[in-house]
Amino acid sequence: MTDSLLLIATMIGVCAAAFMVARSPSFWVGLVEIVLGQLRPHIWKIIKPKNFTKEQLDKIAKGQDPFRGRPKGE
Repeated sequence: MTDSLLLIATMIGVCAAAFMVARSPSFWVGLVEIVLGQLRPHIWKIIKPKNFTKEQLDKIAKGQDPFRGRPKGE
């Protein structure tokens, strides 16, 4: 019963969001552009590859934490 109510509430929310986007898509497209433009530097910093040393890459390949001096679990 709870799952079906949650599904119905989710579907109502999705339909409401679709209605709002359909009413004024240019506003929502512009809003998404502005928000992503502001978040882009932060997101890029997170997903950008890091420069690891060979020793750190070896530790990563072995499943160890590259920034600790000892293996995991010790």
